[in-house]
Amino acid sequence: IPERGVDVLVTAASETLSIDSDAVHVVRVYPGADPDGVAFVLSAAEEGRHEVTVRAFLDGGGSQIAAIVRTVLVTDSASYAQPHRLAARVEHLTPRPDEVTLQVDRRRDGYAFRLVGRDGPAATAESIPRGLLADLLRTVNAAARGTGGQSAVVRGELAGYGSLLWRAMPPEIGREVEARLATATGLTICSDVSELPWELLLPPTWDEFPAERLAVMRQTGTHSPARSLSLTDAVFVHGRNPPTGARAEVRGVNAGLGAPGALVTTVAELVRRIERGDFGLLHLACHQEHPGADSDGGVAMDDGRFHPVALGRAAARGSLRARCPLVFFNACRSVDGGAYDTLMGGWANEFVRAGAGAFVGSTWALRTESARRYADRFYAELRGGAPLAAASFAARRELLADPGDPTGLAYAVYGDPQATILRGAGT
Repeated sequence: IPERGVDVLVTAASETLSIDSDAVHVVRVYPGADPDGVAFVLSAAEEGRHEVTVRAFLDGGGSQIAAIVRTVLVTDSASYAQPHRLAARVEHLTPRPDEVTLQVDRRRDGYAFRLVGRDGPAATAESIPRGLLADLLRTVNAAARGTGGQSAVVRGELAGYGSLLWRAMPPEIGREVEARLATATGLTICSDVSELPWELLLPPTWDEFPAERLAVMRQTGTHSPARSLSLTDAVFVHGRNPPTGARAEVRGVNAGLGAPGALVTTVAELVRRIERGDFGLLHLACHQEHPGADSDGGVAMDDGRFHPVALGRAAARGSLRARCPLVFFNACRSVDGGAYDTLMGGWANEFVRAGAGAFVGSTWALRTESARRYADRFYAELRGGAPLAAASFAARRELLADPGDPTGLAYAVYGDPQATILRGAGT
């Protein structure tokens, strides 16, 4: 931290509580001393438990540098509890003025959008209809299977959905985001709304998706992203009935590591390793089924099925926070796992809650060969020293030659855009 100090933006958001004060405060941070405190005034319309998400950003630009979630119990007879300290790791205070950061929080009646660095209150918008998401998934899943029609038709439908998603933003936010993207090198969506395909956002004057022109990243409000990652002590999973090429993908990733990783074949062993948090990389190349009438969902393994609920204890304990591993879930619809209507937040949110330093997954079906190519390029870039955002962007562009293949746009990457592999790192 320079002697002159650094300005940090601190924001508060809640799905069920009203923020009756300013929702953004500027804190001047100096070396060697705690900054002045700030206060957020909250009000509740009803009793019960409410979650508040507090995030920190650099005023000079860039993605989220810290995040923490606090559960508040509201009753008409509760006494005021003395405050206690909650800590969130901050690994850097380096501004990135070339990065655009959009914060999206759930509200009871929709979403609240805030462009980080923009003055004024958050702008609200209605929720995206579930029917629209279902139609989108049918379209992209058919395209991934090769039954979605000619490439130009598939491309046109994806552009249509991307335009609808853009129009769901408040107009004033959309206009400013589009203006900033013209000179930006990256876009980060800070949100726990994992089911929406943010990588499909398409401004009205653009002919290509922003995700095809610059690095699009995601961050949640449940855990501070890690600036340093490690590929040591790797754990691999391909499930009981792996897709064609999954074993070869695992062998290929394993061969690029400094030391061979371990293949895990049972849910019991996988959950045990996750709760111990004793690895730097977890790579899953498998079938991830959507729960429905003909499937229990999850990943079929030798002793049963691996579901997001299996991460519940690890998420509550923060089991992965000691090593902040990279989790790459290279399977169909591995971001949310189809868990929209459950208490679980899906694979991405639960792994990040547990302490994953970065998470890579997909929002819809993948073509097997394309998924393997993405993984190969992604790891090659990381091993070559590229930051997480640049590595994922290079891997996405690897798949853009076929406009009828939606695999490249399916990938969602959670983490610090500037995170890199720590050379020679053990734990």
